[in-house]
Amino acid sequence: MESDEEGGHRENVERGHAGNADSVAHSYTTEGEDDGAEEKECGATFLALLGYIIGPFQTSLDTSAPNFPVRSSPPPDVKVSMRSSAITQPGKKQGSLFSLTSLFNASGTGRFHRPGYLKMVEAVLRCAAAVFSLIAFCVMSSTREMRVAAGSTFEVKFSDYQAYNYLVALNVLTFAYSSAQVVVVLQSSSNSSSIFASPLRSGICKYFCDEILAICLFSASSSAATASAMSHHGLRYIWPPACSTWKLWMFCSKADAAVVVSFVSSFSVILSSLFSGFSLLRIIASV
Repeated sequence: MESDEEGGHRENVERGHAGNADSVAHSYTTEGEDDGAEEKECGATFLALLGYIIGPFQTSLDTSAPNFPVRSSPPPDVKVSMRSSAITQPGKKQGSLFSLTSLFNASGTGRFHRPGYLKMVEAVLRCAAAVFSLIAFCVMSSTREMRVAAGSTFEVKFSDYQAYNYLVALNVLTFAYSSAQVVVVLQSSSNSSSIFASPLRSGICKYFCDEILAICLFSASSSAATASAMSHHGLRYIWPPACSTWKLWMFCSKADAAVVVSFVSSFSVILSSLFSGFSLLRIIASV
């Protein structure tokens, strides 16, 4: 009898625990449903408020927006290639994304392809190189000064320095070449006859001449700058500073000015060489 009573008591306890669990689960379910309903109501209220605020602006934008004609299909004279996703017209060569033809077509659709714009930029660069090289040549050739030392009079000239002679020679060559290129540019803009019958040969010759001249003029300016620095500071136990030793302040200042102007001229020639390289790529792409 005692064992039956204990078994019945255990069954009643287990039923009580199960009932408590069901009630707790039911309470959580009802709370989750209430929370979801509250979130839906808040979202609907927010959307209604947002529509009430944006409504007038959207109406004004719709009424003031222009109506552009929309073409559903391209014209019959335009071919669309689905593989390369490029639009080409008949009579023009089609190239890949990294080809020279695509570079030529891309550069020909903007401001840089305006008639006369390329010739104007090239003429300005050539004129700048010619003017600065002429100034550097004139300043350096007039660099000389008379001094009295140890009871004797002597004259210090730019020709006493090999670096300055190299600088003068390259600036004279730059002035002559840049002036000739300005004349060639003006002749080509006026549709006159050119020296080369083929534009490709002319572009190749111009590019290589620009590159060689730019390298030589920059090296001459660098060597002249080294000589000018040695005149100011000298070399310890080897070469005394000439500017302070013999009071050659006018000579050193003129030489420094000529070196600076020569560097400016070399930068103009470098820009001209880059521009001639771009023009050569355009010529190759158009062939």
